[in-house]
Amino acid sequence: GKWVGDCLVKQDGHWVMRRKARSCNLVEFTEYVQKFSARIDIAMERLADTTVSMTEDLKIRLRGIIDKHLLDPLTGILDGVTCGFMPPIYQQMVRGLCYQGVIGARKVGVSYAAFGGVVLALAIVLYLAWRVEVDNVNAQKRQLASSERV
Repeated sequence: GKWVGDCLVKQDGHWVMRRKARSCNLVEFTEYVQKFSARIDIAMERLADTTVSMTEDLKIRLRGIIDKHLLDPLTGILDGVTCGFMPPIYQQMVRGLCYQGVIGARKVGVSYAAFGGVVLALAIVLYLAWRVEVDNVNAQKRQLASSERV
């Protein structure tokens, strides 16, 4: 049934908690606190009963909200989707991955070959420079050795 004299009231379309003011002396306050456990038990029983009675209503309302705001718009989108856009996109993908990929791989190969040629030319130049320096050092050593003998 419906609870009367409850602290949960509807105000301006929203549910709010209303505090219950109580005036008491120390003896009444002590008795009030001692009986607090019984009041908590009653509140928990009420919560359990209300949960059981409201579960089906909540399921129905929640399902309606999910249908209205999520599933119906998604269904509308999916009903309008066709696969007519796929052939051109697939063709572009084949062109991009296969034909343009082969051209790109060929350019990479040519670049490696050109780089190899440049490295070979540089190696030859560096060998010639090294050879000249080694020959100069050897010639200088021979000159020093012949001048020491004289």
